[in-house]
Amino acid sequence: LFIGAILFVQRFYDLLMALLRSEKKFTFLSKLIVFNAVATLLVSVIFVRAWGYYGLLVGTAVSTLLCLLYIYKNNPYKFRYFWDSKELWNELRLGIPLLSISFLIELLKSVDKWIIANQLGYFDLGLYSLAMMANTYIFSMPMMFAHVWYPNLQEAYGKKEAAKEIKGYLLKPVLVVSILCPFLSGLAVFIIPVVTHYF
Repeated sequence: LFIGAILFVQRFYDLLMALLRSEKKFTFLSKLIVFNAVATLLVSVIFVRAWGYYGLLVGTAVSTLLCLLYIYKNNPYKFRYFWDSKELWNELRLGIPLLSISFLIELLKSVDKWIIANQLGYFDLGLYSLAMMANTYIFSMPMMFAHVWYPNLQEAYGKKEAAKEIKGYLLKPVLVVSILCPFLSGLAVFIIPVVTHYF
């Protein structure tokens, strides 16, 4: 029930994030990411200590709502009710297959965790989860660049509609990521075992 409700709130939050990116408000987005991280940490620690797993659910909801309030305080977007059955059907025809594929991908991505928990135990699953967490952060880093890079690429192409205008937007990020990701992967190989040993 909780996930069913919070899903709509999080999708709305993602919509606001996309609007902020499209308006190139990257300074505010940076502040929002820091605010989100701090709010999630504080709220989770407070509620998880008090109520355990249910505290985590409450903490997630509270931190998301705090972020929405922070966005609206600084960027008060206004939305109007609009209904178009034909357009809705077109969106559903596209969205339902995409949703089904996403669900299947997430299911397949979690099968390895089920097998490890069943065959090796939860301790080994915890170690594996640390490695997967590092992997997720390292390979999601290019997406952080893309959030800034993509609106600028679209703007550059939109001005003259010439492919040569976006050449730099294609080559420079690939060069940066090709250096950054192996470096971070190497750091993870050495740092994660040390962190695991001590904590």
